[in-house]
Amino acid sequence: MTTNATVRKELASLEKMTTGDLRATILTHPCGFARPEILLWLAASGVPIDEEHVDTVCAAPHADALNLAIECTLASRFDECLFVEHDLLCWPKDLEDFWTVDGDGVCARYGSAEWWAKPERAFHLGLWRTRREVLEACGPPWAVEGEPGCLCQSLARRFRAASFTITVAGSVLHHRPACRAEVAAHTRAHAEAQAADPIPSR
Repeated sequence: MTTNATVRKELASLEKMTTGDLRATILTHPCGFARPEILLWLAASGVPIDEEHVDTVCAAPHADALNLAIECTLASRFDECLFVEHDLLCWPKDLEDFWTVDGDGVCARYGSAEWWAKPERAFHLGLWRTRREVLEACGPPWAVEGEPGCLCQSLARRFRAASFTITVAGSVLHHRPACRAEVAAHTRAHAEAQAADPIPSR
């Protein structure tokens, strides 16, 4: 069982993984806000929670929101960027590899193992990071509604066509009805660890 001593160690290592010089964009359609766990994870990862480093985009359809988010990122000063959907649960212990692995596009896994077993599907827009040079080489547009497969595959095809690599690292949970039992179990495990070994205020 993961103890909070382990969690503290993970948080300390996460703070060393990022320099804070990264722009995170949260796609918030349709509710207009992000789950607090996302902001807590970003803060624990060393990303300052301010208007320069963290932005939100609330637009539809999804392709328009993603393209707008990328355009806004490219208009900023940042070379490193991250995109995350508003309803994800991001736990540090599940994402310790997300910051450290190599890849032109790095995404976190969620959903069924059967889906991720197919190489052409091994990319998802729930949580991913990349660099300015990759985005500039792949679009615009970066995603197009109506192409074969899901929107994630639309962007993945552009990555691969430009000879960029895609890496899967870490995992997240989607806070949706189909995932509620898994989310509840995961949350209980973290609550039990906290009760057994409280993390002191920082």
